Amino acid sequence: MLRAEELVAKIWNRVQSGILQREGVLEDALAAALETPGVWERLHRHLNLSNDVPSTLPIVSTQDVVEEGRTDITLRWPNEYSLNLELKVDDPPGKGQIERYLRSGSDVIAIARLPGHRAVQELDGRRHLGVVTWSHLRNLEWNDAPLEWRQFLHLLDAMGVVVKKVEYTELEGLVRSWTTRDKLEDWSKRGMLAVQQLIEKEKLPWACKDKAGQRVKVDASHQRLVWWISHLPWQDDALAIYAGFFVGRVREGKPDPVLEGNLPDLMLSFHLNPESPRGRRVRGDADLQKAIEKWTSRAATGSVVREPRLDGSTWEIIRCRESSRILLEAPDPGVKVVEWMEQRTKEWIDDGIVHRITELAKVA
Repeated sequence: MLRAEELVAKIWNRVQSGILQREGVLEDALAAALETPGVWERLHRHLNLSNDVPSTLPIVSTQDVVEEGRTDITLRWPNEYSLNLELKVDDPPGKGQIERYLRSGSDVIAIARLPGHRAVQELDGRRHLGVVTWSHLRNLEWNDAPLEWRQFLHLLDAMGVVVKKVEYTELEGLVRSWTTRDKLEDWSKRGMLAVQQLIEKEKLPWACKDKAGQRVKVDASHQRLVWWISHLPWQDDALAIYAGFFVGRVREGKPDPVLEGNLPDLMLSFHLNPESPRGRRVRGDADLQKAIEKWTSRAATGSVVREPRLDGSTWEIIRCRESSRILLEAPDPGVKVVEWMEQRTKEWIDDGIVHRITELAKVA
């Protein structure tokens, strides 16, 4: 059980070395579990694999060098049959990657967070046996599972790669709220246009139109429904502001919940790569820190949450939020959204934050 014995130490070494590959941690834990007697036998039945694939305890190896790359996990048996497990945190591997590993002489199973189908033909007698989700592995029922498998399941939960089952209330809510997203997008867009006008009024150079002539763009990724203004052309170190609605998320195992119950938050955020030259200047500036301290002192009144986030852990370097409950109490919620975004932007301008970040973000 050498791999299981070294598992915690290996993950610690990854962290110490600054290696943040999530797939690598999954690879370490799954490989350790697969070396444990009984695990592959259970998985073989759970995945409904044919008798062509041995169900006995395999020899497990990782990062094998093959002609066209490195494999993630390879399982081998005395009859010379081998099976590659290709691991992905999100989407399954593409057709080309699967075929590369088929040419290495092994069958392939892809494991990913999201399902998918890859039309890969049998190649030199080797087969792609399909895409399996981490959720499907998580659903293997095993009351007296060994420690190595239980550790692996806890890791899946902590990393957020398991897509949770859909609840009845969620499906019902989709029907009841079908037109709600259109309203939220419209209100957010109008609010963001007001934000942009405030920025332009201050004669700041970076709140500009994109190539298509759109003043703002919607972004529903990262569990937020927001509109953006930014430097153009867009680059990894571009300065941006976005505003809209945030529904909470788990990022790299760390929860970032909404402020109240199941209600989304109104949000306004500065966005900048914290490790870019611009980002480092922003994070280390004493004058900006003073401006932020002035801004956060406003938290003594009201329910707005003002969040400096200059530790380098996120591109949302400064963020403010408030529960959307205020919209339920407003005579006109659309007007309230616009007013809220304007008020938060004026705080940033009045306290010197927008001007200081703009100055620091200039290319040296």
